[in-house]
Amino acid sequence: MRKFDGVECEVKKKKGFVATCECGWESDEKRTKEEAIISFEDHVRSNPSHHMFENEEQKNFFSIFLGILGFVYVVSPIDLVPDYLIGIGWLEDILIGVLSIFLIKKGVDGRSPTEIFSEIFK
Repeated sequence: MRKFDGVECEVKKKKGFVATCECGWESDEKRTKEEAIISFEDHVRSNPSHHMFENEEQKNFFSIFLGILGFVYVVSPIDLVPDYLIGIGWLEDILIGVLSIFLIKKGVDGRSPTEIFSEIFK
C-alpha cells in the first residue's frame, strides 16, 4: 500500500506494474514500480474529487460534547463529592477539569473517547 495526499494506492505486478487507486482508477502497465507510483501521484494531483474534502478536518463531536459536559459539571453547584471536604472535593473537580481539557483537545483532533481514555490510563 502506498499513500499520497491521504489517498491509498496498491501496486500489483501483472505483466508489468499496475497502480490501483481507491477510487477505482488503474494505471497502464509500467516497467517499474516507481513508474506506477508516479502515475498514481499524477492521477491524484489531476483528479479534483480527491481534493474535495482535503481541508475538512475530522472532529469527534462526542469527545467534545463529553469535555463540555465535564466543564459544566465542574462549575455547577452540584457535586458527587462535596467541596466542603477540603482536598477531596477540590481534587475531584480538578481531575474532571483536566480530563475535560484532554477530551476537547483530542476530540478536535478526531480521537474517540475510548482512544483517549486508553491513552490516559494505559
